[in-house]
Amino acid sequence: MKTITYNINPEYYDTITKHTKKIIQTAPSYLDNTINEYHTYITTKDKTRKKEDIILETLMIGVYWTEHITQAINVKKQEKTLLNLVIELRDNHPSLKIIINPIKGYLTEKYLITKDNNHIELSLENYVKLLTWMKITGEYKYQEKILRDWINFFNTKTKPEIKEILENIIKFTKYFQERSQNTLHEYTPNVNNFIKKSKIEHKNKEDIIMCTKNEIEYHLNMTGAEIMNKTFKDNYQKRTKKTILVPSCMKFQNSKNCQAKKGKLGDICTQCTTNCPIAQITKKEETENFKVYIIYHGSTAFKNITKQDKKEMGIIGITCILNLIEGGLQAKSINIPAQCVLLNYVGCKTHWDNQGFTTQINNNELKKRL
Repeated sequence: MKTITYNINPEYYDTITKHTKKIIQTAPSYLDNTINEYHTYITTKDKTRKKEDIILETLMIGVYWTEHITQAINVKKQEKTLLNLVIELRDNHPSLKIIINPIKGYLTEKYLITKDNNHIELSLENYVKLLTWMKITGEYKYQEKILRDWINFFNTKTKPEIKEILENIIKFTKYFQERSQNTLHEYTPNVNNFIKKSKIEHKNKEDIIMCTKNEIEYHLNMTGAEIMNKTFKDNYQKRTKKTILVPSCMKFQNSKNCQAKKGKLGDICTQCTTNCPIAQITKKEETENFKVYIIYHGSTAFKNITKQDKKEMGIIGITCILNLIEGGLQAKSINIPAQCVLLNYVGCKTHWDNQGFTTQINNNELKKRL
C-alpha cells in the first residue's frame, strides 16, 4: 500500500513503547519542578491527571508554541470573532458543513496561516494568543481546553518565572523533536512531500491546517496516544460496556454499496462483504462482548451518549495519527475512558487521496487493547 504520509508496521508498537518510556524518564531533567508543581495544582481540580499526562501537556505546549506562535501572534479581535462564529456554526449544525467549509477554508488561509517572524516574547499574554489561535482553527478544540488550565497556574507566577518555565518547555520540546526524528521518522517518511503538495491542492480548503502539519505533530500524537493508553487504561478496564469506533475509511474499497444501518453512535456493520476490515472486526462482537460503530466524523461520535454510558462505557477509538490526542481528550471530556489504535496508514479521499482506498489496522494491537 502506498505511503501518503505515514505507514506503521508490527514493529512500530515496540518502538513507540520504548521511545515514550525514554521521553517520560527524561522529562524531569528539564521540567522536574514544573511537573511536580503543576501536578499538585491541577489535582485539586482534576484528580484523574497523572504526571505522565502533565508531561504530555508540556510537550503539547512546546510543540504548538514552536509550530504556531508565529501564526497566532497577530490575529485581530474581529478576525477571532468571525472565525469563532464559523466554527460554532459548523460544530452545531453538521448539515451546513457543505456551505460552511469553503468559508472556513478561505478565512483560515486569509487570517491563520500568515507568519510573523519577528522576535516573540515568552509570556502569558502570548500563550493566551496561542490558545486562541488553536481554538479558532477548529483543529485543537479539546487540546485547547486542557491547556487553558495552565493559565491560572501561570497567574501564580511572576513574569520571569513564566518565561523560565516556557524556556524549559521549549528546550524539552527540542530534545523530543530530535529524538523523535531519529526514532520515528521511518514511520512518517512522506509527511514533508505531502505538505508541499497540500499547500497547493488544499489552498483555501477547510483542512489546510491539518494537511500541512509538520512531522513533529505526527510524532507528538504517536507519543501522546501511548501515554494516554497507559494513563486511561485502569479506568477503561473497569468499564463493563466496551465499544469500538471505526472510521468509514476502513470500509472495503470505501464501498458505495455498503449496507450498514443507522445505530446509536454511528452506523452498524451488517457484514455484507466478508473481506471488509470492519466486517472482520464486527463478526467477533458476540463472542468477545463489544459493540462496533462506524464513524464518519469525530464531531458526531458522542452525540447520543447517555448518562448511563458515561458510567459504564469504555471505547477503543481507531483513527489516523493526527486525531489521536484530540480524540482521546474528547472522550475524556465526557468521562469515557478511551484506548487508541492507529490506522496503519491514511487513505480517505476527504483529506488524503483523490481516489481513496481501504485502510487497515494491526488486529493484534486491537485485541491487546480489548
